Amino acid sequence: MSRLAIALLLAMWAIGPRKTLKFQDPGGVDSVTYPTASFSAGEIKAIIRLSPKLRMGTSYPVFTQLKLCDKSDSRYRGCGTEAAQGQWFAANARVNIQDMKSALEDLDKIPKLKGLDQIIDYERPLQRFYFDAGNVMLQFALTGDSSVLEDPIVAINPRTECADALLKVKNAKSQTEANNLVEYGWYNCMNAKLWKKVGPYPTSTWKLFLDEAGITETYLPEDDD
Repeated sequence: MSRLAIALLLAMWAIGPRKTLKFQDPGGVDSVTYPTASFSAGEIKAIIRLSPKLRMGTSYPVFTQLKLCDKSDSRYRGCGTEAAQGQWFAANARVNIQDMKSALEDLDKIPKLKGLDQIIDYERPLQRFYFDAGNVMLQFALTGDSSVLEDPIVAINPRTECADALLKVKNAKSQTEANNLVEYGWYNCMNAKLWKKVGPYPTSTWKLFLDEAGITETYLPEDDD
């Protein structure tokens, strides 16, 4: 047996019993093996949502379009009908906003471990933005008041950084046109500015955390077919 193999066996012995959990997301399956003496299954489930390997929807940050209506979820009303975007729009939108709020609150429940706190600090402004932007977009859809789009969100000032998008909304000829300009103009501009500000995901920090915590992560992508 090679020295490397012996070293790995000794390391595994030092860590103690291990368990593997599998997490399905839209792109594949993430297998996570962890030392049971250090983490509970619940902690691993919370931590793994920070992984850069998972796709949005499973991982942080959580963003849900206001018009989403899932027939399989009893919280929504009128899915598959015009009422989903009519009389039930506001109620359904608030369900989606609540999901983003819950994700923001869940970030604070993740164990504050060495290295992991830096990942949490990276994700927090992104999640805060999605929650706040969702609220602003709903307010505008319900009131048509463009002033709600002008306040800074996570230090991104739309008056100076997305002035053109704001102007187009104000000059819209109908509420429907204005809503589309908010969704595809104002929001996209704000989102792009935010990602530029926070920068790329700290992949090296995540890898270092996994190594030091004795966690291994293997992501197996599934065919899009």
